[in-house]
Amino acid sequence: MTLLGSFQRIQIDGEDCLLSVLSDITRRKEAEQALREAKEDAEAMDQFKTSVLENLTHEVRTPMTVILGFVSVLREGVRPNYERFVDLVERSGRRLLLMLDAILDLAQLEAGTLDPSNDCFNANGVVRVASDTLRPIAEEQGLDFEIDVPLEPTYVRADHDVLMRVVNNLVDNAIKFTDEGSVELMLRRAGDEVVIYVRDTGVGIKADYLQELFTEFTQESEGMERSHQGMGLGLAVTKRLVEHMDGSIAVDSTKGEGTEFRVRLPRAERMNTAA
Repeated sequence: MTLLGSFQRIQIDGEDCLLSVLSDITRRKEAEQALREAKEDAEAMDQFKTSVLENLTHEVRTPMTVILGFVSVLREGVRPNYERFVDLVERSGRRLLLMLDAILDLAQLEAGTLDPSNDCFNANGVVRVASDTLRPIAEEQGLDFEIDVPLEPTYVRADHDVLMRVVNNLVDNAIKFTDEGSVELMLRRAGDEVVIYVRDTGVGIKADYLQELFTEFTQESEGMERSHQGMGLGLAVTKRLVEHMDGSIAVDSTKGEGTEFRVRLPRAERMNTAA
């Protein structure tokens, strides 16, 4: 039994007395202990979940990287009638790697273990690498892929690897939801910010769904083909990654006409960290 006591001096018939009150708080203490144990169990489960996801991501990513490496080798000697199968393996493999990155990022965000750096580097290189990685996928789908980067360096303050994942996610999403037309990746300076634009002429997004666009595991389903569907995870993770770098993301879209995403990040005057 757990008791809580309180004491107070009082006078009764002119004599000093001590009034004591004892309360049984056993149930309250048991409830508090149960809450503490539940909180500890939940934290342990979160840590376990994060560990499992990190290990799973690593275990899948490693062989997938090897597979993509062999795909590049096979491409050199493959017969023309098999080229489209090699393209399919490569395209699917790259999509899987992006999905694994999104799962790992989400796990680290939820666990609070993702700690982006605050480096200064030239964002032109990030945009060009994303273009080199995803242009073949766009062209395989018959899409025009356009890139517009300033001739002079565009210095940004962010985490290089995280920004790379953000741009890859947005461009891959644009390609996935565009059946014909084009995808454009553009980089601009705007005052004290750097703005990355990703535009497409794809299926577009209904106005009443835009507010849910960055929610995990949600995806507009009305009028969507199976090829357009996915986990509904990439954009939610992308938004949180951008915000972790003190940036912001916005979207404009018209159903049936296309979509434009804009990522704004702090601009830096010059590079002080190699990237």
